[in-house]
Amino acid sequence: PAVDVVPGPLTDPEAATQVRYWLRKLHRVPIVLGKEVPGNVLGRMRAAVWREAIQLVVEGAATVEEVDQAMQLGPALWWASAGPHLRAVMAAGPGAGEEDLEVHLSRLLGAMEAPWAGLATWTRLDEEARHRLVRAVVRAYAERPMSASAVADDTAVALLNALRRLE
Repeated sequence: PAVDVVPGPLTDPEAATQVRYWLRKLHRVPIVLGKEVPGNVLGRMRAAVWREAIQLVVEGAATVEEVDQAMQLGPALWWASAGPHLRAVMAAGPGAGEEDLEVHLSRLLGAMEAPWAGLATWTRLDEEARHRLVRAVVRAYAERPMSASAVADDTAVALLNALRRLE
């Protein structure tokens, strides 16, 4: 349901308002960017997460199935109800004031530096890694792509309906 809206410098503000209005009427959630960036918000986040998922498989840290389960039952589920920034704020605890949040977020960002240092930084997989990944995905899912697709789609719809009930 999320749709990026990127008003340009010459875009009439009323046009952007109308686009947001009609997207909401179509049960979409407009994500209004403050400036143009390569790609889009959803695509960029998906690319970053998938790169790390690929790295875990290619380096042998986890299987394709384990990475997919970890994402499905971890960040994907967790972030479905509150995005990463809101989750960070919520971790500060109830009643945290602005100063408390600043301290908490600064500590959290500092604590993330070590894990970030170990994340994948490549922009292109070499041929051997590409082949290893493709073979691992084919071994994991070649037998069930259509049934998995139907289950994933049904699950996504059920999750969206549950989130709408919380609004």
